[in-house]
Amino acid sequence: MIGDRTPRSILTALLCTGLALPTVVMAQQAHQIDIPKGSLAEALNTLALQTGVLLQFDPNQIGSAQTSGLKGEFVLSDGFELLLTGTGLYAEKTTNGSYIIRAIAAEQEVLLDTLDVYASNNVHTEIYQSASSDTKLGQQQLTRVAPRDTSDIFYNVPGVATSQSRQEPGVAVNVRGIQDFGRVNVMIDGARQNFQRSGHGANGTVYLDPQLLSSVDIAKGPVGDAGGAGAIGGVVNFKTLEFDDLALEGQDHGTKLSLATGSNAYHMQGLLASGVRVGNDLELVAAVGRKNVGRFEPGQSGGNAGKSEYFDALSAFTEQDQWSSLLKASYKINDQQAVKLSYIGFYANFEEGSTTDQSDPDNKPSATSKLNNDTIKLDYVWNPNSDYFDLNASIYYNRTQMRQHQFESGDTVNPYGEFELEFETNTFGMVIENFAFFSLDHSWLPETDSLLMLNTGTEYFRDWTQPQAIQQTPGSGDPTWFTGATPGGERAVTSIFTQAEWQYGDHISIEAGARYEHFSIEGKGEINSGSILNPPGVSPSRTLIFTNFEVARHDEYISPNLRFAYRFTDEIQTYISSSKGIRHPAITETLLFGMHVGNSFPFYPNPGLKAEKSHNNEVGINFEFTQLAGEHDLFIKAGWFENAVDNFIVQGTVMSPTSVGDKSGIRSYVNLFDEVRFEGIELQADYESDLVFAELNYTKMNFDPGQGDYDPFPLGSQVGFPETSLGKTKSGGLLYIQPAKHTGALTLGIKLLDDKLKFGTRVRVEDNDGRGGTAYEDVVDWEIYDLWLDYQYSPRLQLRLSVDNLKDLNYAEANGTSYWIAPGRSVIGRLNIKF
Repeated sequence: MIGDRTPRSILTALLCTGLALPTVVMAQQAHQIDIPKGSLAEALNTLALQTGVLLQFDPNQIGSAQTSGLKGEFVLSDGFELLLTGTGLYAEKTTNGSYIIRAIAAEQEVLLDTLDVYASNNVHTEIYQSASSDTKLGQQQLTRVAPRDTSDIFYNVPGVATSQSRQEPGVAVNVRGIQDFGRVNVMIDGARQNFQRSGHGANGTVYLDPQLLSSVDIAKGPVGDAGGAGAIGGVVNFKTLEFDDLALEGQDHGTKLSLATGSNAYHMQGLLASGVRVGNDLELVAAVGRKNVGRFEPGQSGGNAGKSEYFDALSAFTEQDQWSSLLKASYKINDQQAVKLSYIGFYANFEEGSTTDQSDPDNKPSATSKLNNDTIKLDYVWNPNSDYFDLNASIYYNRTQMRQHQFESGDTVNPYGEFELEFETNTFGMVIENFAFFSLDHSWLPETDSLLMLNTGTEYFRDWTQPQAIQQTPGSGDPTWFTGATPGGERAVTSIFTQAEWQYGDHISIEAGARYEHFSIEGKGEINSGSILNPPGVSPSRTLIFTNFEVARHDEYISPNLRFAYRFTDEIQTYISSSKGIRHPAITETLLFGMHVGNSFPFYPNPGLKAEKSHNNEVGINFEFTQLAGEHDLFIKAGWFENAVDNFIVQGTVMSPTSVGDKSGIRSYVNLFDEVRFEGIELQADYESDLVFAELNYTKMNFDPGQGDYDPFPLGSQVGFPETSLGKTKSGGLLYIQPAKHTGALTLGIKLLDDKLKFGTRVRVEDNDGRGGTAYEDVVDWEIYDLWLDYQYSPRLQLRLSVDNLKDLNYAEANGTSYWIAPGRSVIGRLNIKF
């Protein structure tokens, strides 16, 4: 029971900027706490702000009580117990992990003088107290095995995969089999990254430097609050370094220098980051990163090693030259308000080619690229210590620009010419959300009081693309080969959402919400409507005829969600949830036009594309066993999910409005008639004791695309819809590699020298059931072994050594519509210095 009806103060401190994810509790995670002696009410406020916990107390009950303060590293339960010593009060954890301050009853015996303070080192605890499949990557997972590319950091996450060519530095994130065109909303510090470029790889690539990361938050399936608009697969938020990541405890400044080098063309990776606190109100952070890698050697054992130079020769065009930067300024206006201005930059030079094999001396790149990704964001927080107002607002702008020189791809008889290309996506967005809390009284229930938490807000984002193509040398090529496949246009989404969570007693939590979305898209282009034969001897032999078109449309949708959680004991919680989501057609899907390179076949727009509608169901259970036999922590999260998507959008061969035959090969984006289902189970577990630790994740994935039927007349017909075999069974399918049927990773480690020395091994497993045809069937099912060593010589000096692909296995990774050969054995050393 919550108690009497006197006014209460509920404080919330959410550890994110601008985008607040659903409340997660960190009851067993060790926190750095620094609270001076003085007013107990102020001390409780400070504790909530420093730990990010939801805390409720009655000011009349606290009165003028004082505390002697608290400083050091503690888990929440011990922090509360020490802070409240001698006050006659204690902290009670509710069903969702928030805390309520209560008075100790006369008959209640509390032996504070025998308290054994235990500071757990398991930084994942908040994952296992969330009644959802949401998860998180912390610094240990991000840096344990040095990543060659951003995709490498996701091996320890169940249900998450990536699609990436090792030739370019970007990554497309796949959540439970869903990716591309914004199906998964990927953000950097809460700012959407919506870059699009068409090709044979992924379409929805994000560019960032993993050295700049502090953590990664991952929500799976449709998300009901901020960040969830327009996404059906999930939300991934890359969070960059903050002041607390750089400064040592108790210091008002800190600098981190990180240098790495290794074998297999891992030339160098470095980071210089610094943070300073000016007075009590201003924090500044600046960082610059550098990476240079060359052409790596694939694995030389197993797989296709020795069978073909395509698979085991030095990999072509995989060198990358990158710079990154980070600037942040956080200012505390007063005790209630704060603002933060951030800039995150990424710059890279790289080459691309149609093969991985460098053994052919005539093998030249098809293109060279220069990429800039710039994000600017302003955050505002207002927390007036009120039950009804805890406001977070942000506004941001992102521009991803790729400048590319396309080399000659024709032949001497019919040269296409060389082109200067520019692909640019701009995104402007804003988010406003507020958290309010209400103490409810209901004498007609066994528990007379309960707690209602209400999260309401709005988000808006607008994308506009600006492709350019200029022919540099004579030839039969056409700029629309490039600007039509990645067309220019504008798309905007406005969303209003509300989420209400009711906590009843110590066991029950019910959450329900709804999201309204308004979508609009505009653009224009030209459709190939036929051709005219040219006179003999004229090249090319035909002159193509094009018809102009314009698109302007809008739609609106409502998506509900519901979740029920029940905590059997402090250690066991189960939940069931059902949610719906909407993914609006992207600019490329709607406005696609022009011809494929070489005039191979036409592309047609489809302004009538329906939005994808997903229905996601989940059932899960969490186990939290701490201090087993005095020194063992065991955490387990297991769940089943099914995400069924109506109107799934794929690219199919279609008829033109004037077609009487189906041999023209016209390609357009279309909606599949049948539901596409992504279903599976996930398991995540962590174990830690004084000597050893272990991490496990496993995903079993089932994919059902239905029959693959679609409408072959997206623009209608002016000749009576003639008979065609197009759009029939198995005609349509995903434009990216299906997720692996089984994936998993197991990490085992030991801790020595009072936790200063850690040594471990990791095994990564992927089973694609031999997909990829005969060329890839021996390289898509694999087991990779990694080793790593971490020596923390002092708080200021750390040494790391890792061996990636210890057995030098020859294997392949998903890359859009195909597979790409992966690096062989790589030994990488890293030195981290803080001062």
